[in-house]
Amino acid sequence: MKAFNLFLADLNDGQTHAGLTADLDELLRTVRNTGRAGSMTLKIKISPASKGGEVDKIEKVRTETGYTVLVGKA
Repeated sequence: MKAFNLFLADLNDGQTHAGLTADLDELLRTVRNTGRAGSMTLKIKISPASKGGEVDKIEKVRTETGYTVLVGKA
């Protein structure tokens, strides 16, 4: 089993990690600027692939400041 940080870094050739980093930066700036709390949720749905032994991973990232959907395989 792969460590979570490695899984996240590999997902979508690093685009997922970069997107999460950008969303976190935006969320932190928004919290600082508004003085209000914010949140960020990562949801990973794992489904069996239609063929073979791999699994398809569908990831949804939601923040208070935006919504991004990324689809990929690990």
